Amino acid sequence: MNKMGLESVHKRRRQRSLTDSRNSRGDEYQNLIKGLEIAEPFQVITSDISYLRTGEGFEYLCKIRDVVSGIVLAHFSADHMDAELVVRTLQSAAKRWKLSKDCIFHSDRGSQYTSVKVKTLLKELGIRQSFSRVGKPGDNAWSESFFANLKKEAVHWRHFKTGPVTLLPLPVWLN
Repeated sequence: MNKMGLESVHKRRRQRSLTDSRNSRGDEYQNLIKGLEIAEPFQVITSDISYLRTGEGFEYLCKIRDVVSGIVLAHFSADHMDAELVVRTLQSAAKRWKLSKDCIFHSDRGSQYTSVKVKTLLKELGIRQSFSRVGKPGDNAWSESFFANLKKEAVHWRHFKTGPVTLLPLPVWLN
């Protein structure tokens, strides 16, 4: 690009970390996907929460996505980021899609994902829970790259006056 005098149209914004994993460093927070060959749809589903700036403050978007197919199974947004946001998203995914008992739900170690509410719901659904290693966002690259692309294509350099944020038109891969 340098040789041709080209520059990226995407300018980086400083990102703030939403994950507080100080209280989730024990052996019970295992990474079940490290070294796992993921070849089947719904073998591993992944989740993360990101924020979107509005004129009224931040809007938080939680999504759950199948690793193999890339399909967004469910998403919810709220003006606060808590375990209930993840629970609502999980309930929506479970209601809409047939998630097998051997499915693995993978996320970072944020307090929303390590909460009793989320752990209890996953146990009720028969879904195993997996966590990224501390300080290793690449362990959840599917979610990290999803939000990076969403923000590059539909969010950055736009001003949303109010929440919940409506991202219309949505990028084709989000539908």
